[in-house]
Amino acid sequence: MPANTRKSRVVAILMIVFGPLIMLVSPAPGGIGFASMALDSFAIDFDGASVDEQSPWFTDPPTSVTLFADANELPSPDSCVVTAPSGASVDVSGKGLPGVSHTDSGVTYEPFAQFEATEEGEHTVDCTDASTAVFSQSGLQESSQLMNTLFIVSAVIFAVGMALLVAGIVLLVRVNRHNRRIIPQAEYAQAAGSYAPPAG
Repeated sequence: MPANTRKSRVVAILMIVFGPLIMLVSPAPGGIGFASMALDSFAIDFDGASVDEQSPWFTDPPTSVTLFADANELPSPDSCVVTAPSGASVDVSGKGLPGVSHTDSGVTYEPFAQFEATEEGEHTVDCTDASTAVFSQSGLQESSQLMNTLFIVSAVIFAVGMALLVAGIVLLVRVNRHNRRIIPQAEYAQAAGSYAPPAG
């Protein structure tokens, strides 16, 4: 394109329009992840899986299972023994716990242990030194990882929208500056072309 030709502002304007739109929809993935995590955390069954009377619960392997107890009387993960339906012992860990708590009837329950269920069926949970009821919820670790991934996706989408907006503004400024610079030249050329010397 010749240097004295006006440039179009369409691309710059589209970038300025779509940049904020992309930024507006960027929280959606993170919101979905947060809602999923919130629904899981409120799905804790406080009527079953107690220390004294284990209620049966089922899981599709492999699924993480988080154990909760009263925040003021959290047992040690080492005190809990988990037995799979086949009779095999299941490792219990206090690491990598999801940051989820739940308050029910004025009592705050927090995660203190976690294990991975690799078999389908009823698992027996026995926490010998627990002075409070222990409850279980499956799938929280997976939901936590999904939420973190979706938050990253939201951040990337927001960054793309911001980059489009900034690039569009910069491009528009350059196009306007270029067009303002060539307008006087075009007007001068038009005036010179329409000028006819007087007949001698």
